[in-house]
Amino acid sequence: MTPAEQFPGAELRVQGDLLSVSEVSAIFRVSKMTIYRLAQSGELQHVRIGKLYRILADSVDARLSNQSNMLGRAGRLKAAEPGAAHIADGTGERWRIA
Repeated sequence: MTPAEQFPGAELRVQGDLLSVSEVSAIFRVSKMTIYRLAQSGELQHVRIGKLYRILADSVDARLSNQSNMLGRAGRLKAAEPGAAHIADGTGERWRIA
């Protein structure tokens, strides 16, 4: 008996590739804990399989394209002075609007 036959009300809503937390942390070059936090906050779509998190590849692509759009605007920004209002660009740098 297949799972679909065994659980007729259940639907498989995940389409596309799933990535492990380790794979995603390597892509973003951040710690695994950061990826867990992004997943728990809803910024990265994920599924849980038991204790494991699997991140949707489409969610990673969307996050990367959003970051590249933000970094593309960095040409209009100047390095922030201490205490100035700033924008975080994900690289640890601080910027202020010129």
